[in-house]
Amino acid sequence: MGKPKDNNTLFPILDLQEFQANNLGGLCILDHSIQGKNIIETPHKHDFFLFFLIEKGKGHHRIDFNSYPVNDRQLHILLPGQVHDWALDKNTKGFQLMIGKNEFETIGGYLFYATFLHTQYSVIDLQEEEFRLLFHEFDQIYQESQKPEPDKDLIQWRCKIAIKLIIREREKNSDHSKRPLIPDLVMQYISLIDKFYKSEKSMSFYADQLHVTPNYLNIICKKSLGQTAYSLIKSRIALESKRLLSISSISVKELAFELGFRDPANFSKFFREETGLSPSDFRKK
Repeated sequence: MGKPKDNNTLFPILDLQEFQANNLGGLCILDHSIQGKNIIETPHKHDFFLFFLIEKGKGHHRIDFNSYPVNDRQLHILLPGQVHDWALDKNTKGFQLMIGKNEFETIGGYLFYATFLHTQYSVIDLQEEEFRLLFHEFDQIYQESQKPEPDKDLIQWRCKIAIKLIIREREKNSDHSKRPLIPDLVMQYISLIDKFYKSEKSMSFYADQLHVTPNYLNIICKKSLGQTAYSLIKSRIALESKRLLSISSISVKELAFELGFRDPANFSKFFREETGLSPSDFRKK
C-alpha cells in the first residue's frame, strides 16, 4: 500500500502514483491477499476510483460516515474524495482495481462518471453468477498487468466491461435507472465545486468559470438533476462537514474555518438547515 500524502487537508490523500506495483499510468490492480492491507487505521481519501471485489472476507469497511459489514462475494465502491478506513480478516481475498479520474473518463466518458457520482450504493452483494462474471474480468486485468509488457489497450477494454457490469448491478438497486444523461456542463460544474467549494460559494464565480449565466446554469442543473445549481454547492459543503464531524476530532470552530466560514455561528446555522441537527448533535448521533 502507498503512504498517504497530507496535501494540506485534514484527511491524508492517497494518490494513485503511490501504488508502485503494476501501475499502468492511471490504472492499477492489486491482489488483496498479497499486496493489500487488512487494517487501515487512519481514515483517508483517494484521488481515484477504487473497486474492491471481495471473493472471501469478514470485517468492516467505513466509507464516509457509514460502516459496512464485509462478506463474501461483495463489491465495495469508493469514489474520489470519499473518506474510508477498514479492518478486515487476514484471510480476506479479492482484487483492488484503482482507476484515476482522467483514465475513468477516457474509458467510459461522462456517462460512466455521472452514473457512479449520482447513485448511492457503496457496497453491492453479488449473486454467484454476477460475481463470477465480474471476478473473471478482474482476474484477467490482473493477469495482463503482471506481464513484462502488458497491453494497456486490452486492460482498458476489460476495465470498460467490468465497469458496465458494475453499473448494471448498481442500476438493479437504483430508483433512477431512467434518469436523463447529465450534460457535460453540469459535470464540469460539479468538478469545479469539488475543487473550489471551500473558498468559493457564489453562483457567479462558477458561472464565470463555465462562461454561462448563473440563470442558465441553474436551469440545466434543475433539468438534469432535479436540483438547483446552488443546492449542489451546499450539498458538497454539507457532505464534507459530515465526513469531518464523523471521523475527525476537529472542533466545530476549526471545521467552520476549514470550510471557508468566517463565523462559526454561520456554519452552525448552515449545517442545521441542511441536516436538521446542530454540528455537535450530529457528531453525538
